[in-house]
Amino acid sequence: MSFSNPGFLWLLLFIIIPLILYLMPLPRKRINTSALFLWEKFLGKEPFGRSSERFKRFLGFTLAALIITLLVFAAADLSVGVSPVKAKALIILMDNSASMNAVTSGKSNFEKAKAAAAKIAESLDAGSLVSVVEAADELRVVYPSGVPSRETVRKIEGIESFDGPVDVKGMLEKAFKLWGNNEGTEIYMFTDREPPESAWGTRVRSWIAPHAKWNAGIIALSAERAGDDIVVKFTVANYGEKNAALSGTVFGNGRTGGTYEERDVPPGAVREVSVRFTEPGRAAVNVTLAARGIDDTLEIDNEARVIVPSIDEMRVNVVWPDIKSRNTYVLSVLAALRAEGVGYPVSGGEGEGGAASVFVNTMPSALPKNSSVVICPYLSGFVEVQGLLDKPVVIDRQADDPLLKDVNLRGLSVKGVVLTKIPGWAKPLVWAEDKPIIWAGEINGIRIFYIGIPVSAASSRLPLTASFPALMRNALSWMLPGQEILRPGEYINGWTSRKIGFIESKADNRSHAFSLLDAGESDLRKVSGKESALPPGRRSLAPLMTVLAMILLGLEWALFHKRYTE
Repeated sequence: MSFSNPGFLWLLLFIIIPLILYLMPLPRKRINTSALFLWEKFLGKEPFGRSSERFKRFLGFTLAALIITLLVFAAADLSVGVSPVKAKALIILMDNSASMNAVTSGKSNFEKAKAAAAKIAESLDAGSLVSVVEAADELRVVYPSGVPSRETVRKIEGIESFDGPVDVKGMLEKAFKLWGNNEGTEIYMFTDREPPESAWGTRVRSWIAPHAKWNAGIIALSAERAGDDIVVKFTVANYGEKNAALSGTVFGNGRTGGTYEERDVPPGAVREVSVRFTEPGRAAVNVTLAARGIDDTLEIDNEARVIVPSIDEMRVNVVWPDIKSRNTYVLSVLAALRAEGVGYPVSGGEGEGGAASVFVNTMPSALPKNSSVVICPYLSGFVEVQGLLDKPVVIDRQADDPLLKDVNLRGLSVKGVVLTKIPGWAKPLVWAEDKPIIWAGEINGIRIFYIGIPVSAASSRLPLTASFPALMRNALSWMLPGQEILRPGEYINGWTSRKIGFIESKADNRSHAFSLLDAGESDLRKVSGKESALPPGRRSLAPLMTVLAMILLGLEWALFHKRYTE
């Protein structure tokens, strides 16, 4: 036997109180009577000096002392058995990844893991130290190093599911940096997979959740605007033991945008699905999944959500030095980009009507109020123009940057290049004879993309190549609002949640959505399917002793009350 909270044992000193009370003589009532037979009757009932009276007084004291002892032992958490963990310090690591939400035998593996971790914490000896950490998007300390107590159990029970992927190996390494240098420290993992090799070596123990059978889920999602339409592309997977029919509905702002059905999807197979529907406004797109033919034990990946901006949020303002001499090449590219949701109003001045602006052969005098593409300006403005390159030059180098995706300008001969002084907040992207002619950067939330090549067939072949539309598409995609697919743990305006669903952000009064969208967590076949049995440990006698003390208290009160009123 051992005590988890031996500090409460000093309360046993309260046994002195009943001892003093029972050594004191009981007060007697004074009775006036004029008849002798009443005295005879009273003395016949009053057990002065009898052995039964002494026994009752001894029994009452014994019961009171036993009641106090039982309650003190319950507070000190008297337990029987031996703790399965002999380490001086134990780190309890809870895997709260999405796959732990799989339901087996009517209960999620995460709830089972928390119950198992609480049992280990309760079984630790009083001399041990315990810390509780969770492995979510980062290693979080739930209960700092301290003696195991009821507070430890409450902290374990209060851990929430992360509903996202967890890097278990990375979490083990981070935990080792914090606690692993102490040779007397062990780590106990509660997870649904075999623990990976780590610096902990043989000091890793594990409880592995039972096999969660099978699952179907949505493992990829994207949505993009095509004019007034929204094209939703997603991938559904069958991780079941046999063929399954996967079907569902795509909603836009709560209204049905389309349905899909993929019949006879083989085990382990995925299907890419595309649904198109009309919605010119900002759309909260919700994709649902239902599986027939398998036992779907993980539900949180049966829903995926994404926010798509409205056509007005994708509008581009075009600024010309002379409205009568508009550049047909730029107009053609912007018209083609309408299929991707980019809309533009033609303007003759520095208007503010769009989410981004395109300045052709001109430059704003001050930093634009929104992100802008500046094409070959001839006069200085918020950036200084250093001059023109009269002789033709050949582009010989370009950076490996996402802004140049599908763009290859090497070997392109151009003339009339406008050179500018590159601001300190910008980076060069394309060079000709070591002179940067295309650059990009961001300052105060404003993104600027500069193209120093004249957009005319007389100056270069740039407007006639496929690289020019790609260059404009990349620049505007960088500037215009895109789809919002959030995973648990990602921060929006400093706010995050672990629960799957819509996030109502008070910072901007908008609904941000997120979902699991993780193939690794959805594929429940990765686990061994063998549930680890916890070794027998210490069992607390506190509940039993508390109930027994209440029973004895009733008995003692009855004896005391009877003796006092006789």
